[in-house]
Amino acid sequence: MKKNTKIQPVILCGGEGLRLWPISRKSMPKQFYDLLGSGESNLSFILKLVDKPAFEDPIIVSNIKLRALLKKELFRIYPKRKFTVLLEPTVKSTAPALSATINYFDSINIDKDQTLAFLPSDHLFSKGSSLIRELNALVKEGIGEEITLIGVKPEYAEVDYGYIKFKNSKNKLKEVERFVEKPKLGMAKRFIKDKRFLWNTGIFIGKQITFMNLLEKFYKNHDMVRKAVMDSSIKTEGRVSYILLSKEFFKVSNDSFDKSILEKTSEIKVLPANIAWRDLGSWKSIYNSLKKDKNNNSFFGTDIHSHAVSNSLVYQSELPKKKEILISDISNLAVVDTEDALLVTSLDSSLDFKEILNKSNIKNKDTTSLFHRPWGNYTNLLSEPNVLVKQITVYPRSSMSLQRHFHRSEHWTVLSGKAYVTVGNERKLYKKNQSVFIERKTKHRLENPFKKPVEMIEVQIGDKISEEDIERFDDLYDRME
Repeated sequence: MKKNTKIQPVILCGGEGLRLWPISRKSMPKQFYDLLGSGESNLSFILKLVDKPAFEDPIIVSNIKLRALLKKELFRIYPKRKFTVLLEPTVKSTAPALSATINYFDSINIDKDQTLAFLPSDHLFSKGSSLIRELNALVKEGIGEEITLIGVKPEYAEVDYGYIKFKNSKNKLKEVERFVEKPKLGMAKRFIKDKRFLWNTGIFIGKQITFMNLLEKFYKNHDMVRKAVMDSSIKTEGRVSYILLSKEFFKVSNDSFDKSILEKTSEIKVLPANIAWRDLGSWKSIYNSLKKDKNNNSFFGTDIHSHAVSNSLVYQSELPKKKEILISDISNLAVVDTEDALLVTSLDSSLDFKEILNKSNIKNKDTTSLFHRPWGNYTNLLSEPNVLVKQITVYPRSSMSLQRHFHRSEHWTVLSGKAYVTVGNERKLYKKNQSVFIERKTKHRLENPFKKPVEMIEVQIGDKISEEDIERFDDLYDRME
């Protein structure tokens, strides 16, 4: 039998997205944004990176809350390609994600010697072809019985990255001496002077059997994840097949693959690679990735004005309703402006935004003003205790669930396009400038079987305005619970 030299890519596309707050939120993490103005999202870049003859079709690992966003992005990037997505029912770290993937591959009887490459979707590889060459060379030389990590030479002292120290040798693949996660600034400066330290890119490469053996040996929740995979449900939406892990996954501890496995085994090597890489996980890394002006500033946006500003980042979101921004007499700051939140912080801050946000009572820490659903999206235009006004877009050939509400009535007005609206037992076609009233406790649904999206205004009025006030009777996207 001819040896399979293709690489099976696995794209890790979960996470909470809070490190780049307020641009990135739980409802739309940073991998779905064009953070540097390149014209494509980070996820898009990674998917195109592995769209090469050297790779099998990618498997994507994400979570249920990102399902609608993911589907939209996949269909936009690849109008005809099929995808398989493992969906976690709750957000977890990398150890559960890798365990779920390995168990899934085992369940479909993948070749145990198949080379796997786990790739983060929120990292930047500015020269993607260099990474492809490194991966191809690894496979051609033969993947051994260890996990191979990709490391890159540090460019500066970065406290938000992980570091790998390797043992000196003439071999291309180096033995790992130790890991250091997010060192203090003084320690990071010492690492820069020591040529044996590399930035950890978060890429894991190895055979299916190698990952399986290490997970079985070191990862205490591996069997629990296996049960979540074996009890999973499968849902196909067009060209995307979703493997929804069972509720057993909620019991799994939130562990990183590095700490759970890599730091406990000697069966790892690191490849010092000549690639341009960034973990876009801090505003300092965004600053370092953008062009600078003569005063060493990075201004991202169109309505930014400055006076006596140096060594700073001013970042304006691409959302509508932009504000004029005037910055004066500051240095070494990150100023990040969105439609509903403003962040001002030191560029060198090593504070954990996740921890700060989780302890705060900020209302909009998890969501942007644009909400994504499997059928489309909506923006909240006005939110009061007893009134909510939304602008809603329903994608072509998509449908809301058949539903009712107990605490509110709704008024729908079509702005553009056309759709079938069911209210009670009556189903009618509604076009631009036509309206319909839906009394509370009345079953209703909007369907768009046409080729163009439909846009409408929804006005909710009631004694309780909540996304939880919903009972579904039929849903294309299995959201019945």
